[in-house]
Amino acid sequence: MDLLLKQFGSLSSAEVVWLEDLYSFTQKHLLPVARNAGAELPVALLSLVQELVNQNTASKEGGSVLPISYRFISVSELIHVQNKPCCSHLMWSTKDFKEWAKKGENLVPDHKALSRANLILVGCLTGYSEDQLQQVYNGSLNIRDGSGTIFCEVLNPELEWLDALMLFPGWIFIPQRPDYFGRKVGGYLEITERPLPIVTSLNASIPPEPGIVSALDSNNAYWLLMHKNKWHGLRIAVFGTLSHLCPVLKIQDKTFFYFRLQGPLAESSSTVPVVVTECGKLCWHYFLQVGEGYLITALRMCFLKTTGQRLFCVTPESRFWPLDSAPQISEISWKLVTHSSKERIPELKEEQETTIEELPESQSLLKENCKQTCQRKKISKVISYKL
Repeated sequence: MDLLLKQFGSLSSAEVVWLEDLYSFTQKHLLPVARNAGAELPVALLSLVQELVNQNTASKEGGSVLPISYRFISVSELIHVQNKPCCSHLMWSTKDFKEWAKKGENLVPDHKALSRANLILVGCLTGYSEDQLQQVYNGSLNIRDGSGTIFCEVLNPELEWLDALMLFPGWIFIPQRPDYFGRKVGGYLEITERPLPIVTSLNASIPPEPGIVSALDSNNAYWLLMHKNKWHGLRIAVFGTLSHLCPVLKIQDKTFFYFRLQGPLAESSSTVPVVVTECGKLCWHYFLQVGEGYLITALRMCFLKTTGQRLFCVTPESRFWPLDSAPQISEISWKLVTHSSKERIPELKEEQETTIEELPESQSLLKENCKQTCQRKKISKVISYKL
């Protein structure tokens, strides 16, 4: 708290109370979930909030140096206390909001724009939810703080946002009706503006990236799958263009999704099937876009027991990058993989061959659920609500 007070000279009693609320909020709701955050977190959060809010309000109107008209809200309070649909736009002035509301009401007659709430939402974007203190991985994105998690829709998410402590400057919330027993069970939360990371000196360091990755293009990876030999247990890296992406499916209590990589030529028939069953990787579905190129590491070769179909499977160590930001790739041939030892290609690791018995044996099911488009982007689903 002393670090916050040192940032200012004389403060009014209302401003001191606001700073106390900020400090209490970070201690109770942010520090339990923030990685590599320490005593600097309240100061870093304050600086970011001031930068966003004051550029349109206090700095122009000559008001308080602190945005005391705003307050922080936890995930639990948003779910259980916020009973009316609302939106929050920290970077909008009052004029901007009125223009947005008027435009929305003109587009949809007999509807009223969402009311504006001066609420500040902060948390970690995660790939799991919490149910009775257990982590549930179902391929969805959630915002998490020390009070709980809430499912959210994010417009065009980026991979570096995952598990990072973020300030959400623009969002829409529609509360959900209580269930049969009268319990509040969440609501619809849509993140409409780009989240901003809260950076301190402890979390500012960037994790090292691998220098050079030995990888197969999708054509060589396809021939490796077709080649019957003892190297089934290798973990390899594959790169190519995402040609198909199916939704997240849950069949026989098994949650997974499936995609295909192909070479640079659109008419190439050598597409490589990749299945994602690792619970911590299911949220990849939100970050992959059809038509974009990717590098995926630590894939293992598997097969479906009933049909014998070969495919690649994501492992807990797997990572992926868009090709334009991927590490340097050393392209190798499938023949080199089958005839080389582990000493010649250090990135390749031999493991026991894996059988996938839980996935549906019907390949047609996967094909029917795959969608091929030029670009996949989300559009805001909420403009207004009907009275």
